[in-house]
Amino acid sequence: MKKIIVSSFVIATIFALTLMAQSYNVDVSKVPNGTYLGVFRHGKGMYDFTYQAAVTVQSGKITKIMPVKMPSRAANRIAETAFAKMIQANKVDADATTKASYQGVVYNALTDQTPYKE
Repeated sequence: MKKIIVSSFVIATIFALTLMAQSYNVDVSKVPNGTYLGVFRHGKGMYDFTYQAAVTVQSGKITKIMPVKMPSRAANRIAETAFAKMIQANKVDADATTKASYQGVVYNALTDQTPYKE
């Protein structure tokens, strides 16, 4: 029984680390000029959170990231800080402390390239 518990824990840990290691690398220099809508969702039911942001790219650089929809005011404040780091670094995975939700919404904008209309 003890081996089953330990094995289950090891498998769960490996799975969790794999999810956390997801890469959000995008070659911004290859993204056409424009403003794109990114959508990122996680959770289910009552805990279903949707993040939306408009990401502007000009001449291979991220020039602006505007939160469009965040699950809360606190999330909006965190997003603004995370987005500023991404703009400064000109990449989605600007630092290890930025949560996947904020990286995911920008990554989706840059890879899906859905035009943003105000």
